[in-house]
Amino acid sequence: MRLTHTAPGQRLLAEDDRIALGQLLPGEVQEWCLSRILEYQKNNRLLREWYGAAARNAVSKNKDHIRAIRSACNDAALINRHLPPEILMEIFSHVHPATLMPRPRVPVLGVCCYWRRLLFHAPQFWANLLSLPSWKSWIAEYHHEVRRFGAAMALSAPQILTISIPYCYPFIADILASHAARLSSLKVGPTEYDVGSIARVLEQDMPLLTHLVVLYQLPLDLKHAAIFTLSLPRYPNIRTIEFEGAHFYIPAAPSTSLRHLKLTRCAVLPPPPSTVRALCAMLAALRSFPNLETLSLIYSLSADDPRGNTLPLPVLKETAHLPCLRRLELEDLPAYIPLFLSHLVLPSTTTLVLEPVYMRDYSRRSLVIPLFPGINASPPSPPDMEFSLSLYCRMKRNRMWRAG
Repeated sequence: MRLTHTAPGQRLLAEDDRIALGQLLPGEVQEWCLSRILEYQKNNRLLREWYGAAARNAVSKNKDHIRAIRSACNDAALINRHLPPEILMEIFSHVHPATLMPRPRVPVLGVCCYWRRLLFHAPQFWANLLSLPSWKSWIAEYHHEVRRFGAAMALSAPQILTISIPYCYPFIADILASHAARLSSLKVGPTEYDVGSIARVLEQDMPLLTHLVVLYQLPLDLKHAAIFTLSLPRYPNIRTIEFEGAHFYIPAAPSTSLRHLKLTRCAVLPPPPSTVRALCAMLAALRSFPNLETLSLIYSLSADDPRGNTLPLPVLKETAHLPCLRRLELEDLPAYIPLFLSHLVLPSTTTLVLEPVYMRDYSRRSLVIPLFPGINASPPSPPDMEFSLSLYCRMKRNRMWRAG
């Protein structure tokens, strides 16, 4: 669609200025506008000198006229009169508005009416804008500006989107759900607000989604936690999932595309009314991801027994095979780590990063790690050894000491 670059009447133009502009040739507009702006500025100086604060309304009205004339001046620029609109729209599609404004606004929209009309027909510009972290801060600080987020989402169609938002209230989830088919990356949080509304987004078909991150920073509490159902066939190209404090049921169907999984304080649960322990459910879920390359589980093996003194260790009967795994990171209670490892089948080249966490003094006991075929039980002593000790205390008077 070819857009005309004839500027419409400026909303804040004085009637005399509107008539004068209508009588000018295109090449005369800018010179007249600059001269007229100087007249208004001189008039404002005189008003302040003669009447002071009493002239506030008149000065404000003149400023509105100046802004309207500047817009008309920009409309008449040579670039607007000689470049086809298609070229300008192509230029705008490569503009990345990287400046983080203190308030949610897009300065380029105020350059002139002509540019504003073109930008409303340049979806890539809005897709670039939505990928900025500024949207995240704007939505967090100015809740009423969410409507601008929704407008930008609509104007970006049909471009592929990378979205990062601080939280997901129901009205934000509605916006995301209506554009879910265009999402390639979605990150929610870190946040202390309820993330349950993201469930309606996860129910949508997202054929382009490759990265999904939901970070809910609250203590693990399965009674009040948001629990999601991952419909993996709805996002067939998913490669990375990272959840924190956001729990999900064992997937009903496997995903061969998932390569990276990181779960922090995240419980994998069996579908109700089953009462399978969290560690058993974790192994069942991992069998749905046969092509995992990296796996990080932090406080997720003992999710239903976070203190390690409430329930006995679960009895595991099945094994998960992860033939493509390159790196495995485990941080949890000591008793759960070897139990979990004993029911995994991994390549001998997998890098293991194991960090047992002792919650109480009486839980301190030796950590026995099973060895896998191909691992040398007695590797040669390295010439150098590194020791790192971190002591953390909740008391404000105490300091944190770290020695390396």
